Amino acid sequence: MKYLIVVLMLCLSLPLFSQNYVPKQTENIKITYLPLNELQDQINSSKSATKIIYFYSNTCSATLEFNPIINDLYLKNKDKFELFVISRESKRNQEALNNYLFYEGLYFPVYLTNKKSFSSIIKTLCSDCNEDVMGDSSFYILDSDNTLLAQSHYDLTADQKKNLISKYLD
Repeated sequence: MKYLIVVLMLCLSLPLFSQNYVPKQTENIKITYLPLNELQDQINSSKSATKIIYFYSNTCSATLEFNPIINDLYLKNKDKFELFVISRESKRNQEALNNYLFYEGLYFPVYLTNKKSFSSIIKTLCSDCNEDVMGDSSFYILDSDNTLLAQSHYDLTADQKKNLISKYLD
């Protein structure tokens, strides 16, 4: 009987000793909330020779395929371009986004904004872009004067997107 009580007590107390590992935001992961007009000011005021504005969604299969590629390009070429990753995640999902970036090893800076439609974000940030062919995992490239150099579209493969970016990093 004593044995049964001990086993029962251990089974009931086991959940008390278990814990979930939730990492704190590391210094390598930067998530910032900015209203769209402030984000536009930040992009426009950047003096970087090349600026890449990337539209990110962790629920899009094309984005999930391209994330490791753009992360690798960013980590290897930080000195050649500035990356602005824009997510439609809400501020209340910021911790979940942080955890996702951490577990996937993605260290690019992410900007959350007050618009929910990538189309309206693209129209505001890049009047020369054709937002009809852009969506999740699309990006556009600006020079230091904020002139549009190139834009991706949803028909490009991950390798074609990588080649498009690489062309402006050399």
